[in-house]
Amino acid sequence: MNEPLISIIIPTYNRAHLISETLDSVLMQTYTDWECIIVDDGSTDSTEVIVNHYLSIDSRFQYYKRPINYKSGANGARNYGAKLSNSRFLIFLDSDDLLIDNALKNRIKYIINSKTHFDLLISNTAIFKSKIGDSIALWNIYNKSDTNLDLLRKFLNVDMPWHTNGVTWSKEFFNKIGGWNEELKAWQDWELHTRALLNSPIVIGGEDCPDNFYKIQGSNSIKDNDRTIKYYKSVSSAICIILKSLKNSSSIKNEVIHESNKLAIRFLIKMPITHRFYLESIMNFGKINTLCDFRKFEIVKFYFLEFTARSTKLKLFLIKKLYDRYQEYINVPRTFMKLTIHDIKK
Repeated sequence: MNEPLISIIIPTYNRAHLISETLDSVLMQTYTDWECIIVDDGSTDSTEVIVNHYLSIDSRFQYYKRPINYKSGANGARNYGAKLSNSRFLIFLDSDDLLIDNALKNRIKYIINSKTHFDLLISNTAIFKSKIGDSIALWNIYNKSDTNLDLLRKFLNVDMPWHTNGVTWSKEFFNKIGGWNEELKAWQDWELHTRALLNSPIVIGGEDCPDNFYKIQGSNSIKDNDRTIKYYKSVSSAICIILKSLKNSSSIKNEVIHESNKLAIRFLIKMPITHRFYLESIMNFGKINTLCDFRKFEIVKFYFLEFTARSTKLKLFLIKKLYDRYQEYINVPRTFMKLTIHDIKK
């Protein structure tokens, strides 16, 4: 295979204070056959002025404003960027995150050397706060021996093995699964990657050492989004989309029934009650009854335990053992955001 063009798609919104560092990390790539498509979601700061500077020094940068036929938000901007891309391979990079200088070179090496067609090439992601090196934390570690079923179980456990920046997509596969869900304002990456795994992708791993950095300080969403009822509704929608897909694929659902059931309890019952979104929690009863394999009395029991647990006295004296067993049931093992760079060599 000849050295292919690769498209880096960057959605942005009011990131004038951050985007230069991101674009510099693209500009410094040792692999040169790339295009960088920046899609502005309606910035009101000096983002456009800064981006225009990069357009003036390197024609590989392109700048567009999201058209109205794509919904407001990062997902609409990403989908528009993907449509504009001229490459068979896509990387979605957030406008405050970074690539190391040989990231593209290493990813292309795996693409060229791959003996088979692939849909997703996975690279590990490291964490930084204000500058590279101020943290040794990892997003997670992608295990190359994991099957698609293993990976699906991890996503259902919210133990995401890769970050958005760490995926190199086959554009054909990305389009096949429908791209980013523009209705979602939260958990859109979780939903996209889980949906991808439900479509039997060919997943391959790249370098073990991280080639990209995720900025953890502050909000990493396209627009500031506190964990409000609006945020929770998007989380709930993302989960219900996946649970519905699993219900329509009984063979896969039977393999991950424990993970999907726990996901529903944790995020359709426990999470809204914890944040006092009581009406949302009650409204989720019908969704759980339809999408999960619980008997109604079991669902009622879960609600009873969560509502009762809001009272410390009741939890301690009346239902402690029952609640402890319930907590043990819904807890899942996770390495997400718990590993460091030193764990890669273990």
